[in-house]
Amino acid sequence: DYNKMATKRNTTKETKPDATIVTDHRKKFIIGLLLLGLALFLFISFISYCFTWQSDQGLNFNDPNLGVYNNGCKIGYWIATWFVGRFFGLGALGIPLIITIIGLQLLKYKSITFTKSILAIIFGSILLSVVSSYIFSFFDSTKTWLGNGLGGIHGFYISQWLINNLGAVGAAILLIIAIVTYTL
Repeated sequence: DYNKMATKRNTTKETKPDATIVTDHRKKFIIGLLLLGLALFLFISFISYCFTWQSDQGLNFNDPNLGVYNNGCKIGYWIATWFVGRFFGLGALGIPLIITIIGLQLLKYKSITFTKSILAIIFGSILLSVVSSYIFSFFDSTKTWLGNGLGGIHGFYISQWLINNLGAVGAAILLIIAIVTYTL
């Protein structure tokens, strides 16, 4: 009886579908390549924005004959305006790096530790945003670089919060500790 029950249990067992988002190796490969292409496009757009933001600022993007100076064209300029100009400043350069790591992971590139790398880039991007805003907040001529300063609005508000609550010296000490901790 026991053998019959064991056999019956094994024959009626259903296989559950894999719970991962992308299971087919071809799909993973294609998505990985698309992500690498997206990361390259964003990187080019973000770097180009650092040099062309003043020329492209205030243009009417509904004009089909409009030419923009950003190497990512209209879409690249628009995305870079949000991430570099309005959100994270230079820290936005971490976004293409994160997308690159995800793309390489899908392509089965094994020499990068996924979680540790992603967390390091996120923390580094936030730190770069805040430190850039803090350092350049003392120079009036740099407060409008990239539209909202080198650290973007995110870095500006956090650095201002640190200065208001810890003072300029206390904020500097905290940021130096964060930089040293990050580099270790």
